[in-house]
Amino acid sequence: MEQKTLWDLFQENTERALKKILVIDGSSIIYRVYYALPPLKTKNGELTNALYGFIRILLKAVEDFKPDLLGIAFDRPEPTFRHVIYKEYKAKRPPMKDDLKAQIPWIREFLRLNDIPILEEPGYEADDIIATIIKRYKDDLKYILSGDLDLLQLVSDKTFLIHPQRGITEFTIYDPKAVKERFGVEPKKIPLYKVLVGDESDNIPGINGIGPKKASKILEKISTLEEFKDKVRFLESDLREIIEKNWDIIERNLELVTLKNIDKDFVLKPFEIKKDEKLIEFLKRYELKSILQKLFPDLEERENIEIKDVKEINFEEAKKEGCFAFKCLGEKGFEGISISFKEGEGYFIASFDFNDEVKGKVKDIISFENIKKIGAYIQRDLHFLDCKIKGEVFDVSLASYLLNPERQNHSLDILIREYLNRTSFIPQKYAAYLFPLKTILEERIKKEELEFVLFNIETPLIPVLYSMEKWGIKVDKEYLKSLSDEFCERIKKLEEEIYELAGMKFNLNSPKQLSEVLFERLKLPSGKKGKTGYSTSSLVLQNLLNAHPIVIKILQYRELYKLKSTYIDAIPNLINSQTGRVHTKFNPTGTATGRISSSEPNLQNIPIKSEEGRKIRRAFIADDGYYFVSLDYSQIELRIMAHLSQEPKLISAFQKGEDIHRRTAAEIFGVPEDEVDDLLRSRAKAVNFGIIYGISSFGLSETASITPEEAEKFIDSYFKHYPRVKLFIDKTIYEAREKLYVKTLFGRKRYIPEIRSINKQVRNAYERIAINAPIQGTAADIIKLAMIEIYKEIEEKNLKSRILLQIHDELILEVPEEEMEFTPLMAKEKMEKVVELSVPLVVEISVGKNLAELK
Repeated sequence: MEQKTLWDLFQENTERALKKILVIDGSSIIYRVYYALPPLKTKNGELTNALYGFIRILLKAVEDFKPDLLGIAFDRPEPTFRHVIYKEYKAKRPPMKDDLKAQIPWIREFLRLNDIPILEEPGYEADDIIATIIKRYKDDLKYILSGDLDLLQLVSDKTFLIHPQRGITEFTIYDPKAVKERFGVEPKKIPLYKVLVGDESDNIPGINGIGPKKASKILEKISTLEEFKDKVRFLESDLREIIEKNWDIIERNLELVTLKNIDKDFVLKPFEIKKDEKLIEFLKRYELKSILQKLFPDLEERENIEIKDVKEINFEEAKKEGCFAFKCLGEKGFEGISISFKEGEGYFIASFDFNDEVKGKVKDIISFENIKKIGAYIQRDLHFLDCKIKGEVFDVSLASYLLNPERQNHSLDILIREYLNRTSFIPQKYAAYLFPLKTILEERIKKEELEFVLFNIETPLIPVLYSMEKWGIKVDKEYLKSLSDEFCERIKKLEEEIYELAGMKFNLNSPKQLSEVLFERLKLPSGKKGKTGYSTSSLVLQNLLNAHPIVIKILQYRELYKLKSTYIDAIPNLINSQTGRVHTKFNPTGTATGRISSSEPNLQNIPIKSEEGRKIRRAFIADDGYYFVSLDYSQIELRIMAHLSQEPKLISAFQKGEDIHRRTAAEIFGVPEDEVDDLLRSRAKAVNFGIIYGISSFGLSETASITPEEAEKFIDSYFKHYPRVKLFIDKTIYEAREKLYVKTLFGRKRYIPEIRSINKQVRNAYERIAINAPIQGTAADIIKLAMIEIYKEIEEKNLKSRILLQIHDELILEVPEEEMEFTPLMAKEKMEKVVELSVPLVVEISVGKNLAELK
């Protein structure tokens, strides 16, 4: 969709527009921000996400569009004339949640404090009020801010719909052209379009047999109901019969979707924030610190943090106070360290003052058991300090991550701004800020019941991941060079073969040129042409494998090119010149599920099953006198599902050590286990893992190469034979809708407010997340707990063995030859007994001198 800049819109209309009008669909925006934002709470436990989001989006819209007049339209709680026409109107919408309902009066209070018009009318909806205002100001430039696309029917060359995207800071602006691109019809035809296709969110049924494409085609030459009546006889006979049969419904639906003009003069006013004490107290009352700072930037109180000279530092204070806060500074290298022993004072030691003596004192404190440590991204800072951390630790970044796992960045700068409402600070103050941050975050962690995850999983994992990063993994640089030459030759050969099949040379890495060759020159079947041409995605090419021999070669070329550029040529540049090893970075806050991610390089994404992937894995070699030992949890997610669902048949199968896929195949296909062939087992395996990810019948049909009808039959059969799994899934989704989060066996939470979205696609996607997140998250928690136990044993026994990598459900250790009889079995036992489930955890061991030799 082409998006005009605000400047374009203003330029087109400024000469003719007398005023700029902004009217906000208050009801839809409140719902949208409530489901878009995480459950923000005050210290008293009051949910304020809708209040915060509404004010933020209002201020953003005013800032962007600078209206002369403003008004906020609201729905009334009582039925409207539409309910009189059709009793089932909006009947499927769930009742408003209590914690959302509680925020409505606060939003209205904010509007009243700033004299912003609240527009409502008994018997009508906010949409009707907006339509009335648009008509009244027909000669002016008008902006409608709404999360409801019903209002697109009002769009014109002087009226634009501002539609918030995911979150609350980005807008899509709909003009007539954008409406036509989105729905295939002009704005004035939107009511007829909705009459035909229906509107699920308002519980308005469409006409059976008419979907979006057919509706757009029907409306190409029809603009009104009268024209529709007149031209219906020219439609195909079956379509004409459907429409004539449903004419009463069409007329009723049109009455429901058409916006009404209300005989009332709604008053709009200029926007102006009333910067008085009442508003300040209101924002403080609901702890809207970032909004308070935005509206009252001069209000920030003087900070009571004493900055002391580095010469005054007495490191013995750490023992006296029993606490040490620290933060290393520097993006690309060490620039210094901010330290503090108690709240209210801070020091900064620049890199040139951080000599061996000072560094030694800091390291002594960090490794001293009886001193509490506070930091942010401590794992990273330990590399600057080159020391292990011991004793009680509080990492504010880890705490923030558990409270908001969807966020990617939990840096100290961001946390200071968010939780302490500070916009500017100097290095000396970094560590001093850690004390109040710890107080706030610790309280929220307790309120969300995340103490176990923070203090028993994430925090003890800090030294484990630090150790893994420090050790790194040895790489055969010469082998990679020869492999690069080999891949180069293969890529060159494939290029020549592709050019010959195409009958011309072109840039294989240009999607535009490739699409022209495939779909215009070679005339292969193509999908719909987009703005940048036809899609040449892997999925599209997979579906064209039998259409032309060039397709398989393009896919092979892409795989080789990607592996060469991402790994073979990139890894040598990441080898540390001093250690000769690659030191992968492990990020404990990189995924919403709790899994550890890795980068520079990302060793988790190297293909395992392909020969090319194995060749790359062969480059990672064990140290002289050492072996790689792989310890891989067998089917851990299926075992967790069996435990969480308490499905007796699954529990029994795992307890007996049966082949779970063969057992499932026997159950759902109704054949004895000894008659289950490879095909049936493969399909059962697809069903087993598909269920964990909330797979649809269509998705399963793609995975298992069967028809959607067969897939639906298999899923139904699965739930028939494993009813407790179905019960677990239904219960999980129900509780997620109620609580807006799901949690793992250990209490880790994944916040998913989108599960209440009125958009069916979004809602379905988050229902799948609701099913999978507790399972995948529990698996992540279990392997983290196992890593902690193995690391403790290695440290206590002063072993030379070390944990090197964590890839999905697998740990890879590097073990010296003399410890091979002890370490692998010790690690296996720790992993299998780290938690007691209703089913046994099983770990498979393999040994090799390089990663390719591991099974």
